[in-house]
Amino acid sequence: MPERLNSHCLSPLRRPRFSPIALFACLAVIVFSGRILAQRKIDNRRPPSPTSTALELSARGHILETQGNEVAVREMPGTRKEGRSVRPPAGKPDIEQRLINVLLPYDADLSTIEIRIPWDDGVEGRPDITSLGTHDVRPVSLAQSYDPGSNTTEVEVPDDAVDGEGKDPSIYGNDEFWPPLPFRVVGQSSFRQYRSLLIAFSPYQWNPVTRELRKIENLKVDLNWQRRVVNPQNAREALGDPFRLLPDDVRWVNAEIALPWYQYLSRIAAVDYLIITTGLIRWSSSQLPAFIAHKQDQGYRVSVVTMSVIQSAYPAGEAADSIRAFLKDKYGEWGYRYLLLIGDPDPDNPLDTTDSVGSVPMKIAWPRGDGVEDIPTDHYFADLSGDWDIDGDGLAASWEDDYVVRTMQVDLGTHVITWSYNDYGVDNEGELLVGRIPWDDVSRIDTLLQATINYQTADLDDDLKAVRERVYLAMSEFSPQADTSYLGHQIQSNVTHPEGLTTFSLYEPTAHYTGSHSLESAALISLWTGKGAGLVAWTGHGALARTGITYDDSDLMTSWDAPNLNAYPRAYVVQGSCNNAWPESSSNLSASLLENVAVGTFAGTRLSWYREGRTSFGSDSKIEDIVWHLTRNLVSDHSAGYALDAMRLACVPTSEIDLQNILTYNLHGDPVGRYRRE
Repeated sequence: MPERLNSHCLSPLRRPRFSPIALFACLAVIVFSGRILAQRKIDNRRPPSPTSTALELSARGHILETQGNEVAVREMPGTRKEGRSVRPPAGKPDIEQRLINVLLPYDADLSTIEIRIPWDDGVEGRPDITSLGTHDVRPVSLAQSYDPGSNTTEVEVPDDAVDGEGKDPSIYGNDEFWPPLPFRVVGQSSFRQYRSLLIAFSPYQWNPVTRELRKIENLKVDLNWQRRVVNPQNAREALGDPFRLLPDDVRWVNAEIALPWYQYLSRIAAVDYLIITTGLIRWSSSQLPAFIAHKQDQGYRVSVVTMSVIQSAYPAGEAADSIRAFLKDKYGEWGYRYLLLIGDPDPDNPLDTTDSVGSVPMKIAWPRGDGVEDIPTDHYFADLSGDWDIDGDGLAASWEDDYVVRTMQVDLGTHVITWSYNDYGVDNEGELLVGRIPWDDVSRIDTLLQATINYQTADLDDDLKAVRERVYLAMSEFSPQADTSYLGHQIQSNVTHPEGLTTFSLYEPTAHYTGSHSLESAALISLWTGKGAGLVAWTGHGALARTGITYDDSDLMTSWDAPNLNAYPRAYVVQGSCNNAWPESSSNLSASLLENVAVGTFAGTRLSWYREGRTSFGSDSKIEDIVWHLTRNLVSDHSAGYALDAMRLACVPTSEIDLQNILTYNLHGDPVGRYRRE
């Protein structure tokens, strides 16, 4: 009998002892009656949605990061609720801004938003401003990528022109403060039922001619909007969406007052953990039933769906599109949060009719423009709200044309200005936390599934705990001006050392910091083989089967080294390198580590970008920032899937290469797995 897309083809069910039709009828009456009563109670409790809100934003402490005779302006860390610091695009003064999410009601019409900022002289409520003296602020440097195969370095072409010193002349030549306003809208979001506005708060302004740097201590902003007409039934369905947030969630600056606008029906998801694979793997794997049972023991409701079922029910030109169509359609009904893809990830290139395609393919994105550089990604299956092909040309996530131009008016007190911005279709945040096992080979799959079960269930005696607590930070420089020993030092000082982890830092002999070991040929391999590892993070120029050490072009790690490493216990590996997860090859470095010694890896499918001249990390979207966020999230006891999702949310793209970076890094392994040390 052919499979059908229903619960019976998803997981084994016991044979009912009485009529399922009668049981269904009884349950339907009970559930329907309960939902009506619950909905009436919620409708009565939900406050009327407002049409305005006021924000009061305050600056935090600052750091002037000196490099030669110039400075960069950094803001002291704050809470998640206060927003995340980001650097401006290349060529602009290196002054951090803060991105803040503002939650609006479900029925807010985002096209009608009006903003009032009491900014002009003489207007009541104008912010307090403090002078920080005179300084020369350096520009944000141009990002670079390096391809070892062709031995070529590519330099970023910024959206705005820069001069020979890497500066935007439209800013550095003007006798006026930059940014001109401390507040601007950079995006809108209709992520699931939650409607929000992403704003940039700029606490610091600098005049390139007078060299004065000033700090905006506080800022008051009034937001107004109109309500849109919403069908009550549609509202109930949306507010009962499976993607639910706790009342104390702090992803929005106004969450405390705004989340009550989103009262919803509480319901239990039918499926927590979804596995998509092929029929051959589904029925040939000896360890998949044990893995499903393991997940069920952990409290998850697990279901398995095969590609043949999906493609039959949701036919599309590309298998990746069929997968996403299925996920979007069934998400509201099933409510899954975790997705594990098992199968060959070789993507379907729509521009190459002779291209081979894997059994469970990734999706190709084109962030640098249609046909410029293909970026295979699994984020296509995590983000179910975004529109990846706004222009409908069949090429996904192009920075140059997959966006909507929006305009907004801002009342400054004495006059009104209008600005435009591009709102891109890809949501950084995903409904699903996604991991992958990148093979069709059932024996490899079974080995990893069993290793994953062992990792998550092992009794941690003192010896095993000691090995799990060993961290290797192998930081190969991207160039003499891109010294990632600064990154290793930041991770060790702020993440691994405070957690009491035994950290071994490996830096090149030319690095600013001296590591516990010199990063020379096979140094990481020797340590790992001799002592084992719990967590490994590295940077370095990468290829399909290799990551190199820059100063002597020796090997940091290769696919051929992985089978000889100490495989017990398995480790999490953060690979800050290009091409290590090249999906067209099952022997890429990430897959080789996963087969032999890793329980989970984060790696790039294609080229990614770094930035020179940096000594701090986390406020950009380059390789170094990605490694910082992934490592910090793993050590903070978050799941691997969450670590990836939170990285993408923190690395807000301001250019096409930023979007490329956050899409190219993906997870191999169980999305609910954690770096377990206790």
